[in-house]
Amino acid sequence: MATAVTPADERYPLEFHWNLDNSTRQFYVYMHFAEVEELQSNQLREFYVSLNGWFWSPEPIVPGRLVPHTGFSTHSISASSELSLSIYKTHRSTLPPILNALEIYEIKQLFQSSTVQSNVDAIKKIKMVYKVKKNWQGDPCLPIEFSWDGLSCSDSNSISLSIISLNLSWSKLTGEIDSSFSSLTSLKYLDLSYNSLTGKVPNFLSKLSSLKALNLSGNNLTGSVPLSLLEKSRNGSLSLRLDGNPHLCKKNSCEDEEEEGKEKTKNNVIVPVVASIISILVLLLGEVAALWIFKRRQQYDGMKLDSMNCHVSYSEVDRITDNFKKMLGRGASGKVYLGHLSDGTEVAVKMLTPSSVLVFKQFKTEASFSTLAFK
Repeated sequence: MATAVTPADERYPLEFHWNLDNSTRQFYVYMHFAEVEELQSNQLREFYVSLNGWFWSPEPIVPGRLVPHTGFSTHSISASSELSLSIYKTHRSTLPPILNALEIYEIKQLFQSSTVQSNVDAIKKIKMVYKVKKNWQGDPCLPIEFSWDGLSCSDSNSISLSIISLNLSWSKLTGEIDSSFSSLTSLKYLDLSYNSLTGKVPNFLSKLSSLKALNLSGNNLTGSVPLSLLEKSRNGSLSLRLDGNPHLCKKNSCEDEEEEGKEKTKNNVIVPVVASIISILVLLLGEVAALWIFKRRQQYDGMKLDSMNCHVSYSEVDRITDNFKKMLGRGASGKVYLGHLSDGTEVAVKMLTPSSVLVFKQFKTEASFSTLAFK
């Protein structure tokens, strides 16, 4: 809108002239029109377009208010010495003609071979399927200075050009990996990372014999990775990146990874179960040991209590030992005799020598140990 022009003098047409140095040159012309003023009811802008005396349209052009209108030549235009464009108003127009933009394209003969047609068809299909928002027009590889964004081609000296590298990372691609990629048979590098691709990794990618690097990271791919791709990655012939696909089986088949997961889960369950059982056994053994020690202490305390509270008269001792009939031995504190209680239990009876209190204390200690040993 900002480039709109009208004639300096409304009585004359708007004219453009280009001198040509070669009559074999051919052109295509594009013109853009739009009304930029708010017209009154009694105003009209209407005009014809003539190119080298040839009327652009049999009907006059009436541009709409801020609505672009584009006119273009449907066939190439050539001239012997000059290219002349004239835009002039009709006899009933109250306003001069207007031109908002003008594009002229010259046809160039390219002596280089064009891109292999199968590659052209494939990349155009990819553009259509994924609605690629790139400036992809004309031949993908030619001219070399204007090859399509994100791709590179084989040496321009080749008999035919092929796409050898394609980078569509961060391009908002959705859906599955399209089969059109399989037609790019000369691809060496393919980067489809950080998009929203879904589905499985197709097996045809492993059949791209020239492929050296494949980046599929940062997508939502699922299922198993083709074993042939994994094998190429293992032997170093392919750089394969698959990270950022949480539901993709990256090692072998999904079944193998599922079995590995089950084994890990089983091991993870067994270890805590065994540890729990051992802990319970340790606790039980501890409780049994504590109970045994407690009972032993009770028995020991009972033994001490029995020996401490046992009072026997001399006549009882005389009866038990049958008047000290059989001597078992002699100690520092006195003689020891064999005796029998009323229930038949054998006992040892020691007669202390009346020497000192120390002898009595020693005797009590010996009696305590004797009770523990023989009870």
